[in-house]
Amino acid sequence: MKNLLAVILLFAFLSAEPHPEAIKSAQNIIQVFSHQSSKSHISDDLRTLARYGHSLSENTKHELRLLGFNFGGRIVNRSLDVRTEASGLNDTYDNGNFRFHYTTSGSHAVSSSDTNSNSIPDYIEQMSDVFNHVVDYQLNMFDFVEPPADGWYTAINDNGGNGLYDIYVRNAGGGVYGYVQPEFYANNSGNNEHSSGVTEVNAFTSYMVMRHNYNGFPNTELEAIKVTAAHEFFHAVQFGYDGWEESWVMEATAVQMEEIVYDGVNDCYQYMSSWFNSPHQSLNLDSQNRWYGSFIFFEYVNSHLSDEAIREFW
Repeated sequence: MKNLLAVILLFAFLSAEPHPEAIKSAQNIIQVFSHQSSKSHISDDLRTLARYGHSLSENTKHELRLLGFNFGGRIVNRSLDVRTEASGLNDTYDNGNFRFHYTTSGSHAVSSSDTNSNSIPDYIEQMSDVFNHVVDYQLNMFDFVEPPADGWYTAINDNGGNGLYDIYVRNAGGGVYGYVQPEFYANNSGNNEHSSGVTEVNAFTSYMVMRHNYNGFPNTELEAIKVTAAHEFFHAVQFGYDGWEESWVMEATAVQMEEIVYDGVNDCYQYMSSWFNSPHQSLNLDSQNRWYGSFIFFEYVNSHLSDEAIREFW
C-alpha cells in the first residue's frame, strides 16, 4: 500500500501542470534578460518565478538556468555561490544603509565623473543620497519595518560581503527601470527579525538592481532614480511583511510610495489615461498598467483617513 501511495504521489508531481502565471513570467524574463523586450517593470515577474518557478517545464527551467536562475531552494532565485547580478561589478560603496556594487569600465559602467575627487563616482553618490532619503521616509517617518537582512547567510551563499542591503548598479537591459530579486525565506523561517511582536511566515530577503544610467527615460535622470528607488525599495519593505501578497496591491502601493516620497516627479501619471479610460474595470485586473494606476485607490484611502493608512494596511 505504501509503495502504491508513493507511485501515485510521484505521478501527481510529474504530471502537474506548470502554473500559468509562472509560464507568462518566465517568457517575460527570458525576453528581457535576452535583450528581446523593452518591458520596463519586472519585479513582479521575478516574484512570480520565485513562488511558482518550480512548476515550470524542464526546458523552460534550462533556459532560465542559462540566465542565472537557481531552482535548488524553496524560492527560485539567482543566487548560487555568487549572485548573478554581481558579475562584472568590481567596486563597492557603503553608506550605512546600503552597499552599492558598481564598475566604471565595461558594459555596466557608470560615469566616472568625480567632481569632489573622493574616488566615488558622482552617479553613485547621487544615488546613495536618494536612497538615504527614501529610507528616511519609509522607515523613519512612516515607521515601516526594515527589510530582512542577509547577514545570517552561510559561506556558501553570497550576501554581498556584509549585512547591508545590496544594490547592484548595472545595465539592467531594455527599458527596465530597476528590480528587486527575492532570495531566501528570512532566517530560513519566513520571519522578519526586525519586526516586534509579530511572527511572519512569508517574509524573505532580497537585493536590488538599479540602472547604470537612465539615458532616454522619461523625466530627468535624477527623477528616474528617485521614483525607481522609492518604488523598488518599497518592494523590499513589502517582502519583509508578506512577499506573497497580491500583485496589484504590491504594485499599487509601491507606486503610491513614489508619490509620497517624491510628489513632484509624477512619473506615475503615465498610467492614468488607460486607467480612466476604463473606470469600470476592477482594481486587480490582470494588467500591470492597471495595477500601477490603481495607486489612486490608496491615495483616496489616505486622503480620507490619514497618511498612515498605507502602513496600517501592511
